Amino acid sequence: MPRSSRPRRARRPRLVAEPVTVGLLEQIRRITVASEIAMRVGAADTATYNDVASLLDSVGAAVLGRLPEHHADAISIQSACLTMIAAGKRWRGDLVPFSPADANAIARGLDAIERHVPELTTTADIKRAQIRALRARANQSTTEESTSA
Repeated sequence: MPRSSRPRRARRPRLVAEPVTVGLLEQIRRITVASEIAMRVGAADTATYNDVASLLDSVGAAVLGRLPEHHADAISIQSACLTMIAAGKRWRGDLVPFSPADANAIARGLDAIERHVPELTTTADIKRAQIRALRARANQSTTEESTSA
């Protein structure tokens, strides 16, 4: 039987799906616990705000990429992001003002992230989240430029 005259497709190596390491999960738990305590006590400073914001921006975006849009955990993570933005706009001085409702919303979002982190793989999911974040920042900067003009 003759072979097909069509050439074979070039083999492309696939990314290895590495599970998220235990060290990353411990780091996420440490940030979660420390930030929840600081927000509830009223001692959330710049470092706490930046830690939570970076966690929501990177890992939260990766988790959101895997969840359906109307999933309860996806809504919790989006709510936590919006609460962080609102708290950042109220920010005056050294401490970030978090109300008890703000602290609850952010805590629910961080708990949702922590629940779904073991499902993530470090290669494809994190890269997808980084690309999505870059696109969102590019869209945000173009909208700011168009509104200021």
